Amino acid sequence: RNRKIDVIFSAGYRWPQMIIFALIAWFTGKIYVIELNEVPHSIIVGRFQLEATNRLQKWITLHIAFPLIDGFVVISENLRNLASRYAKATSKTIKIPILTNSVVPKTEYKQHKEFTIFHAGTLTIDKDGIVTVFEGVAKAITQSGLNIRFVLSNYQTLPGIKYQIEAVIDKYGIRENITFFNYLSKEELEVQYRNASLVIINKPDNYRNRYNFSTKLGECMSYGLPIIVTPVGESANYLQDGENCLLLESSEDADELSAKILRILEDSDLAKHLGEGAKNTADRYFHYSNYGTVFRAFLEDLSVGSIDR
Repeated sequence: RNRKIDVIFSAGYRWPQMIIFALIAWFTGKIYVIELNEVPHSIIVGRFQLEATNRLQKWITLHIAFPLIDGFVVISENLRNLASRYAKATSKTIKIPILTNSVVPKTEYKQHKEFTIFHAGTLTIDKDGIVTVFEGVAKAITQSGLNIRFVLSNYQTLPGIKYQIEAVIDKYGIRENITFFNYLSKEELEVQYRNASLVIINKPDNYRNRYNFSTKLGECMSYGLPIIVTPVGESANYLQDGENCLLLESSEDADELSAKILRILEDSDLAKHLGEGAKNTADRYFHYSNYGTVFRAFLEDLSVGSIDR
């Protein structure tokens, strides 16, 4: 009803929402734009989801919803190609990477008396290689004798994955080193990041991760944290081994991960160097202020084109 609005913009990719918004936009003469931040229905996250229904929902999204959309804001080149493959000829696309806020005051990396590895987000194998992460941390703890804590923002995962995690914890006897939170507020999350010694982002090289771009990477980098990460997908374009991160050759090698954890924890100069490099990368490439002009131009271009609809 608001005649002053030219563009309807939504985040997410659920096809019923997209189809409804697209129809509203069509009937009211407005432009509909979505943020495409991952491959639609590329992973099963609920115990009642099935591969067959997931494939069906993906087909509906790509073949029915995407052709109704006027513009796509994508976070990777592969997602740009995916949108272009199924969108209508008049649709427009802009690539804007993961975005961050400034962390003020600027984080200065320092070694804490207690080494803390922090993990925020879901616990999955396909997305985060989480079982290998647990085993790598466990080996670092048992081999070094260092006081290492592994703190996780939640314990939400599928029963099968939880069983594997529990098996690793029991095998290495590290239960006292592990802390699971049920929920962290924004303020509590910030405290955990500031108290962390390093972060592990262990993305397996698979279909989903090759299209996506870990938003967690930008968040961790903005805090100036040393990061151990796999160079998979769009993020590989921003990663330099030994400069703003330590790169993993394999997402399934717990020994390699353990060695890199200990390398950071035992070398404070390296940890500081990696943290500063990560912070500089976040400010240069991921801070939202870098993309205001191009995003505005994209929306204005769409709005001008809407006159001829």
